Amino acid sequence: MTALIPLLLARVLASPPAIDSIALGRVLDSVVPALMRDHRVPGVSLVVVTGDSTRVIRGFGVANRETGKAVDAERTSFRIASVAKLFVAAAAMHEVEQGRLDLGQDLRPLLSDIPIRGGRDAPVRLHDLLTHTAGFEERVVGMATPSLDRLRPLGEYLADRMPKRDAEPGLRTSYSNHGFALTALAIERSSGRDFAEQARVAIFSPLGMTRTGYRAPLGDPDDLAIGYRCDEGECTVAPPAFTHTYPAGLAYSTAADMGRFITAMLAPRNIDGWLDPESVRAMESLQFTHDSTLEGMGYGFWRHRAPNGERLLSHAGNGPGSVALLQLAPERQVGFFFAANGGSGTFARLLSEALQAALYPGQSTEPDRAAIIGSAAELAGVYRLTRTARRSVETFPGLFQAPLTITASGDTALVHFTSGAVPFLRVGENRFVSVDGQRRL
Repeated sequence: MTALIPLLLARVLASPPAIDSIALGRVLDSVVPALMRDHRVPGVSLVVVTGDSTRVIRGFGVANRETGKAVDAERTSFRIASVAKLFVAAAAMHEVEQGRLDLGQDLRPLLSDIPIRGGRDAPVRLHDLLTHTAGFEERVVGMATPSLDRLRPLGEYLADRMPKRDAEPGLRTSYSNHGFALTALAIERSSGRDFAEQARVAIFSPLGMTRTGYRAPLGDPDDLAIGYRCDEGECTVAPPAFTHTYPAGLAYSTAADMGRFITAMLAPRNIDGWLDPESVRAMESLQFTHDSTLEGMGYGFWRHRAPNGERLLSHAGNGPGSVALLQLAPERQVGFFFAANGGSGTFARLLSEALQAALYPGQSTEPDRAAIIGSAAELAGVYRLTRTARRSVETFPGLFQAPLTITASGDTALVHFTSGAVPFLRVGENRFVSVDGQRRL
């Protein structure tokens, strides 16, 4: 069934963004439950937006298996995990607009109680923090607590546990929860408010996101989607984990509220208290890339391409018993968000591909065989993530990360991702493109 989903959805629409909402809704009503069955997902909430209009909003399955409470896309609150980093980026741009922060300033005087070690004593800039290029190592030991009442104040935690910088800023992306938490602390100090409150004032209230907040869900406790871990025929409640770096991932929202956020990003206009259009464009624009042929990063957003070449902006989130994804196609003025209270990254990928096939259909372009320039042999080897620790006990969790293995045969490099092996061809010095044209290295 899942292999047919992109084809089924692609037939629904002719030329987005003139979306036939009724037709799309009917297909999603068939396709999403099928994916949920295949991947044992209890509940999903989803919204599709074009320009300033919500086209489709749906709830599927149950928020609570024990009570049978159904998912309501307007009311059911899901943990959105790292999608919350987009709120940090938006709040940072608000501080820039207010003149209280600057993208290029050295934040160390504002954060003088936080030990910033390494990086050859380079400045800590908002620009680098928002593009994951500030050079910080990973740190996971002691980052979470099993109860909300044991969550440490942001400044206290970072003063005690801020990781070192193992690289100069601006050299490479290295995904960092602590870097975004440090951004949130700078926002606290520049605004004079607790970050959760400042996010409410600068983002959620202006956009009417009344069911979105940090640390704990808002509204009726019965409206919370319980997170589950489901294996073969068995679902158990996922133990909660509350992260001290809470601005980077401990947030809750509904599909309806996230549709309001998407609308504000796709159709920026003067909303009292919300960002200027120029700030929205800065978040979406290319701010860092390792190479001119790669899409790179905006502020908070990862930039990439759909199979048809459409430029996309997105951020995913994974937490205990939850997956979420927000994606925009700015040129088409289309965006979507979904959250699930179980499942896996595979489920999120397949649902994302199905939505892409519907909203911006088209085929990928295979690389020009005449551009293939030779052997891929030197690419072969075993690689590790830049998101890691280099010293002390913090290196231990990294030992259990699956390394990325690349094998080579002639002009083809086979990259063994966790989702499967993908063949790449050399098209330049240190440049490779997958044989289906969808990915670049």
